[in-house]
Amino acid sequence: FWTSVAGSPILGPRLLAYLKETMAAYPERLFLHVMLASAEMREAYESAGFPTFHDPSKAVQALAAMVWFGKSFAQSKEKASTIMSSKRAISRKFDEQDAKQLLASAGIPMVADATASSADAVREAMAAFDGPVAMKILSQDILHKSDVGGVMLHISGPDEAAKAYDQIIDNVRRHRPDLNVQSVLISPMAGPGVDMILGGKMDPIFGPIVMVGLGGIHAELFQDVAFRHAPIDADEATAMIDQLKARALLDGMRGEEACDIKQLADAIVAMGQFVAANTDGLLSVEVNPIRVSARGCVGLDALIEVKEIGDE
Repeated sequence: FWTSVAGSPILGPRLLAYLKETMAAYPERLFLHVMLASAEMREAYESAGFPTFHDPSKAVQALAAMVWFGKSFAQSKEKASTIMSSKRAISRKFDEQDAKQLLASAGIPMVADATASSADAVREAMAAFDGPVAMKILSQDILHKSDVGGVMLHISGPDEAAKAYDQIIDNVRRHRPDLNVQSVLISPMAGPGVDMILGGKMDPIFGPIVMVGLGGIHAELFQDVAFRHAPIDADEATAMIDQLKARALLDGMRGEEACDIKQLADAIVAMGQFVAANTDGLLSVEVNPIRVSARGCVGLDALIEVKEIGDE
């Protein structure tokens, strides 16, 4: 804590030169500086590698955060030997079905589905489903299917399914006339449960990150999420769930059954391993929603974004 000394036109530059020599002699040490100084002087310190703060409490909070991240990175290195089984070939764009299959192979439960590219093919595909289905446009070039009218739910019977197919294709062609899309993805309507979001990304600073939170239509509204540096173990995954404000929903409310927290935690662990194992090609991955109930959890939609050629 330098009060106004660091900001002195006479003493400030001398102090900075001395601190540079000290930091060079002790490269493993962390230097945080609280000072009363001009913006130009603070910029000089920060350019030399010294984080600066006006408020001592902010410096302590920053130090605590760095310690937390340091422990997280250390734990991730210890777990690095367990992630190679989740490494997959990620070198191209993925449509939803490709993404689901890839994540399922990594240990994340995903809903079964079928594809069709015509109204007649949709009629035939409906024979494999006992109840109502969801139908979505299938294209690696359409990330947000609802925005182009590419999703229809609670479809029953081959005739209704054929009409839904024609409607979806018509909607997409009106919104995206540049695309020649013919295929749809058909999957059974999932039972009741709590919709969560599960995902991960490659952060340019912190590296592989795994995320879980309240999902479905509420994901952007409430932004109730927890993050960790990947990979993580089951205990840390459970701690992420416990951190959420939506945690009470998973315990069951007003007579509802409690959700299977263990299966959700297992899915978080699998996602963390997947992200950590595929840092070379993966940009981000999202399962939204992953529906959690007393019977376990299952991903209903998936999106994988890959790095473009030349991306670092």
